[in-house]
Amino acid sequence: MVRQEFADLDSGRIFPSRFFEPELESLEDIVTYTNPYGKRVLSVAAYGYPLTFLSEGAIEVLSFDVDQSKIAWNHFLRASILTLNYEENSGFLGHGIGSSELKHIEEKVRKHIPEVYSEEALKHMFIFNLCYSHLKDRITQLYPHIRDKTTYERVKETVTNGAWEISHDELLTLLEGVEKFQKGRQFDVMYVSSIRNWVFDARYKNNVQRFEEDYDRKLGKLVSSLLDEGGIFYETLISAQDFPRVKVSPRIYRGFDIQEYPSQDANSKSVIVLGKKLSVSEPTP
Repeated sequence: MVRQEFADLDSGRIFPSRFFEPELESLEDIVTYTNPYGKRVLSVAAYGYPLTFLSEGAIEVLSFDVDQSKIAWNHFLRASILTLNYEENSGFLGHGIGSSELKHIEEKVRKHIPEVYSEEALKHMFIFNLCYSHLKDRITQLYPHIRDKTTYERVKETVTNGAWEISHDELLTLLEGVEKFQKGRQFDVMYVSSIRNWVFDARYKNNVQRFEEDYDRKLGKLVSSLLDEGGIFYETLISAQDFPRVKVSPRIYRGFDIQEYPSQDANSKSVIVLGKKLSVSEPTP
């Protein structure tokens, strides 16, 4: 069902140019600072971040976003893992298939995408195929679940067992729901990108006092409640984004050792903020 309306569109007019890849965040940083193997992860759903964690051995990933487009793309990615073999999936993402094969993929993945996201997810599939061939030389870095067949089969098994959940929700609301309705659920890693600062800018118009009282204090308590001891709260401050940056504060995120690190990628233009949840016996620095 390749629609002619997509054929003459270039990527810049459809999405921001980096919709299908990280904005200014480094996957190397994420893997280094979270060490996902054997961990339960909460992650933003933007682009394909959950697949970085799954490819590095995370046993459970809950991805979330308020943006329906990003959620729809995550649903497509999950459906493609559930229904396609390694050759089919790497062929699609690597832009190595023709129109008949694309039609076959559409038919296979459609039934595994919730109806509310189906049209948008499949639209993204066609746009990716038509307009993003420039990513093919980096595709195994951007989507590491297809870097080799062994990794793919391991990720496929994890996803088939239901360990990749996708939630169309805002961070604070999502965590409130987890605490209320999923008693005992804990995470080892929370990867939240620059969400706090987007909320601060868009919802609170740079009013620090209101942001802290109405949002960040609640978030800090939930993060502390839902992270295991030694768990990591990972935020990125992206200098290329022109909103003010409200840093994670030990005054609000109590019981955390909060450190900042420069990115290992000189092109990422980001600062990494890590909050490690201390055990009861560890003093707060």
